[in-house]
Amino acid sequence: MAQLRRRRLWQLQMLVALGFGTSLTLRLGTGQPINAPLMYLVMGGFCAASAWALHRRHVDLSAGFLLAGLTGALLGMVLLGEGLRDEAVAALPGVLVIAALLGNRRQLATLAAMMVLTVLLLGLAHVEGWYLSPVVAAQPTSAVEIGVILAVTAFGASLLAGDLASEVLLTQRARAEAERLAHYDPLTGLPNRRLALDRFEHAARGASRTGEKVALLLLDLDRFKDINDALGHAFGDRLLAAVAQQLPPVLRGSDTVARLGGDEFLVVLEGLPRSSDAGEVAAKLLDALAQLRCLGDTDIKIDGSVGIAIWPDDGGDFDTLHQKADIAMYRAKEAGRQCCRYFDAEMDRSVGDHLKLVAGLRHALARGELQLHYQPQFDLRSGRLIGAEALLRWESPTLGRVSPARFVPVAEQSGQIVEIGAWVLQEACR
Repeated sequence: MAQLRRRRLWQLQMLVALGFGTSLTLRLGTGQPINAPLMYLVMGGFCAASAWALHRRHVDLSAGFLLAGLTGALLGMVLLGEGLRDEAVAALPGVLVIAALLGNRRQLATLAAMMVLTVLLLGLAHVEGWYLSPVVAAQPTSAVEIGVILAVTAFGASLLAGDLASEVLLTQRARAEAERLAHYDPLTGLPNRRLALDRFEHAARGASRTGEKVALLLLDLDRFKDINDALGHAFGDRLLAAVAQQLPPVLRGSDTVARLGGDEFLVVLEGLPRSSDAGEVAAKLLDALAQLRCLGDTDIKIDGSVGIAIWPDDGGDFDTLHQKADIAMYRAKEAGRQCCRYFDAEMDRSVGDHLKLVAGLRHALARGELQLHYQPQFDLRSGRLIGAEALLRWESPTLGRVSPARFVPVAEQSGQIVEIGAWVLQEACR
């Protein structure tokens, strides 16, 4: 807004200088007498002062110089021309409108008072015979009418300028709120994923010049779903907000903690000399969580698991590092929770194997790759055959013979065990 105001003021300065310069040139070119050479000189001085103040970024002072010069020039034309019947009188309300849009309320009131007072004094001079226009004699009521017009114009322009300023302020606030919502989580007030991405890219650019490292730490609260189910989502939201207050004091001012959604928090650590520094910060974050013992009247115990991925060792972009930090975080949960794990290549291979098993198992039943082997059961006392145990086997054309110890847990995690169990029961009975 300030930049727009300076640009408009500069444009008005150019327009005023061009207008008075054109007027002076026409008078000199046509041989007309210059009735007020001092007026042009003073106007030029005010324009120069206004330009100087604008150059020094004194916007209010610049506007004051320009408006004072305009008002003085127009009133000078009125006095030296046709008095209250002069065409310059029609331009005075326009100056008040410009003052309302460019200047402040004090400048507007000052200009309006000066104009009304000058017009009334000029009208009184006409009535008393102190001053008579060389061209047209003004009616005594003209001064009052013009004064009323100027006063109404000043009042209306002030109201409109105030309304416009209010609308601009509301627009700026709405824009700032939209900007905040675009970059910050509304529940916790922490940066969101978009801002975390920007911070990471900035940190990576800086680290590429210094040879340092950047770490992504993915923190997930343990058993948060159980808390939500037991105490309600409103309590869960309060807990997330409390966690968001616990984490930032552990970090440096240059680091960023963001909420990605749910109970996941992402920490961007920049300028790390060693990868091991990230593990020390992760331990501090988990200690900060452990210090959160109560929320209101409710005693709680909240733990977390942290996965760590290092730039550029584990990847060169945000999405890759986020994915690998996520893998490491789940390994931390499998290791007993309330701990942290660095990503390593073995995790990547393990995840790849897991995905292959899930994808192959999804079609194994339809393709007839699953088989049942029957192991007999005997009564040891009598030696009599009393039954058989059905053992599930998987012969994959791509993975080969897959051990049940590998694919049965995968089937349970992916939910495919229900369909497979129904097939096993039906096949064994058949």
